[in-house]
Amino acid sequence: MKYFLHVFFVFVLTIFINFPTNALKSRDVLLKLEKLSSDGVATFKIELPKGWKLAKAPEIVSKSKSKEFKYQGNFKKILENKYETHCKLNKNQKDVLKFDFFVCKNICSVISKDFIFIPNVSSQNTSVKFFIIMILFGFLGGLLLNIMPCVLPVILLKIRHMSSRKTVINSIIGNYLSFTILALILSVLKLSSEIVGWGLHFQNIYFLKFTVIFFFILSLISFGKLHFYWNVNLDKSKIANKNIRDVTFSAIVTMVAIPCSAPLLGTAMTFAIQESFINLFSIFIAIATGFSFPYFFALFYKFPFEKIFQNPILNRVINWGVVITFVWLSWVLFRSISLIEIFVICFALLAAMLLFRKKYNSIAILLLASAIFINIPQKNTPDFAQLEKVSKLVQQNNVVILNITADWCLSCKYNKLKFESNRVQTKINENNIKFVEIDITKKNDKVMNFIREHSRVGIPFTIIFGPQNKSGIVLSEIPTISEIVKTIDLVK
Repeated sequence: MKYFLHVFFVFVLTIFINFPTNALKSRDVLLKLEKLSSDGVATFKIELPKGWKLAKAPEIVSKSKSKEFKYQGNFKKILENKYETHCKLNKNQKDVLKFDFFVCKNICSVISKDFIFIPNVSSQNTSVKFFIIMILFGFLGGLLLNIMPCVLPVILLKIRHMSSRKTVINSIIGNYLSFTILALILSVLKLSSEIVGWGLHFQNIYFLKFTVIFFFILSLISFGKLHFYWNVNLDKSKIANKNIRDVTFSAIVTMVAIPCSAPLLGTAMTFAIQESFINLFSIFIAIATGFSFPYFFALFYKFPFEKIFQNPILNRVINWGVVITFVWLSWVLFRSISLIEIFVICFALLAAMLLFRKKYNSIAILLLASAIFINIPQKNTPDFAQLEKVSKLVQQNNVVILNITADWCLSCKYNKLKFESNRVQTKINENNIKFVEIDITKKNDKVMNFIREHSRVGIPFTIIFGPQNKSGIVLSEIPTISEIVKTIDLVK
């Protein structure tokens, strides 16, 4: 028995002696917020005791978010036991960050350390100025939205609708109504912890079906194939119905006109979506004001509405613009649904056209409405491999151009032409640059998270990686060829 106790004592003593009593504790790790940039990028310095090393970049998790959100940022080694990492913070909001460090010496282990971020008064004062700047960006972005490629197919239709001062006022109301609805929808989605972004209503099948049918009816009206109470030649005695029609028309067309982004608009939208409802709503109102600015100008300027819109050539151009918009929306929709649903939609449109001619308007409308809500589920398999492919190419010191696009983003198609230009193609071939494109016509939360991590909330989105900048440089919404070439030179 004594022998057994002796052996047991030696065994326990051996374990105790060899147990890493000097194992690293969270208090031994020095974590310091070195600086906080104007756009909310926080730089943290990490210092470990001598002999200890970080095996990989620390994981940073916000513990104050309603839904766990992991930060990702640049990570680099400064000295043998000193490191630097970055993450994105809301400068005006208290946050509790949990850092998970994978540390190694004789053994490896994971330790956690919390960091409490408390905004100071100076940052709050700065945030007021920054908020004012975002309001200005929203206004200018909304103004520029009027000339963006994604708006051009429907902008003539909106112009024709301004046949009098009254319709201009109704168009302005419709613009504000559409942006208000979008703000409310985004706020509700945020509360339910859904991923939100600019223009993502075009990923909704029901919205696409509704707009296809809406522009189908407008096409029939434009060419005089349909005459009922929604017609442009509405009885002037029904003023209330006409006002409702004008406002509704403007709101729907505005929804179709804003699936893409514009210069300055992406920055304002990224800020707005991360803020409270009050700030989000304020930014959206600023965008609506910029988008409506030409209409305000038409109100105060004696615009010869009747003389201009009696021009038959202009009306013919607008009529075909409506048809082109209908065809484009149909193409976007048909690429997102099954063959059976395509057949159902086509049958409903053809049957409705025949019923409208026979003056069975109510039956035709009922048939079209039912086609909207018919949904045949299909497997949605978003491409998750592309982001991993980009990551591997970047780690292999390649220059990589990642372009995120969608069928409904006409500005994306416009940007793609620049990458196919001779100057950019020559640059790509000379430097063996890898071009990767990801399509988010269908919902892809992983790609949307990637976009948000780079301070954007929508497309067009293009980022260029290279050996000199593996975290990537995001291009402007509508980059110039010179910007693309210069960015390639910066990262290669």
